[in-house]
Amino acid sequence: MNKSYAIQLLGGTASKAARTIGRTPQAVIQWPDPLTERIQETVEFHFNRLPPSQKRKNKAKAEALKWNSTVSCM
Repeated sequence: MNKSYAIQLLGGTASKAARTIGRTPQAVIQWPDPLTERIQETVEFHFNRLPPSQKRKNKAKAEALKWNSTVSCM
């Protein structure tokens, strides 16, 4: 999982992602790209704890970001 996709899953910004997982925005900004297995598991755990409506919204934005980055690479 890449960093930008994970941040989208957790709210769309480093600040929102950090708030969701209980870290500082600086810690999120320093995540490696691609994510380590441990960070990926943390992202997935906290994503799964979000309310269903928020999960759908965040997932849709993350998938759009993923799709746009794939198209721009072609």
